[in-house]
Amino acid sequence: MFEKLWKYAITRFLVWHSRFRQPAEPVSFRTVVTDAARILVFLHDSIGHETLASMLDRLKSRFPKSIFEFMVTESFAPDYLHFIESQGFEVHIIRKTDVNFFRIIKKHKIRPLRQKQFDLVLDMGPRFDITFAHLFRACDARLVAGMMSPGHPDTFYNVLVKTGESGWQPHTLLDCLSKLRTC
Repeated sequence: MFEKLWKYAITRFLVWHSRFRQPAEPVSFRTVVTDAARILVFLHDSIGHETLASMLDRLKSRFPKSIFEFMVTESFAPDYLHFIESQGFEVHIIRKTDVNFFRIIKKHKIRPLRQKQFDLVLDMGPRFDITFAHLFRACDARLVAGMMSPGHPDTFYNVLVKTGESGWQPHTLLDCLSKLRTC
């Protein structure tokens, strides 16, 4: 019970703290999605190999001129990690030691990501994670997209995609962003 209360308190603090950041500039979603030069993709540990391979193909086809970098946690399957790296992509690994007591990613991990000036951050996780949401917001990307889930994703993300009854599918977010490019 204490752990749930503690997570709730930290979540409320991060939401409160994020309100003091500069509000994001108005963004033309179509322009950002179409012209995204640098994209950071967060992959959840539960992704399967076939889904991963299919997702990489979809990313390359939907954003042919973009540079992709991936972010995973240390519990991400090593075989999948090697597969991503073998495709020529840079992978950022977030370890437990990179997260401080307040569930915030430490500055030594945020600074290099902020310097890369990502245009688009894609949270491909099935559920909202306040720690990573805070990191994505700190990256100062023009567009941060993720799946609608309980928590406070609307405080951190510009675009949220609500899944249907079939539940979370990693391709749903990419399909919705593709439609934003054409509308």
